[in-house]
Amino acid sequence: MKSVLEFLAELERNNNRDWFNANKGKYEAANKEVIAITSRALENIVAFDPALAGLVPKDCMFRIYRDVRFSGNKAPYKNNMGAWMAAGGKKSPSAGYYMHFQPGQSFVAAGVWMP
Repeated sequence: MKSVLEFLAELERNNNRDWFNANKGKYEAANKEVIAITSRALENIVAFDPALAGLVPKDCMFRIYRDVRFSGNKAPYKNNMGAWMAAGGKKSPSAGYYMHFQPGQSFVAAGVWMP
């Protein structure tokens, strides 16, 4: 987990395409670690919430690339990594479990986000 948070801290300081492309290997290593953590979490959650059976990390994890078309913040990358584990995956409106990895702001949550 330390390497994930270190990568994200570096990304926050250098949020541009040139830096990201030069450090793509660090991103891939961090992403691989988050995939492994998400996989272990899914295995454990399925034990008490069988509705998540069959989900794989790819179905749950959010991409690092930001959609900057309509945003005042033109930074191309998110400074966090996260996964929403719910029946149906990351786009599901169902209640589920969320993991958020960000230097100084990591957390785990459960429930439903419905403003």
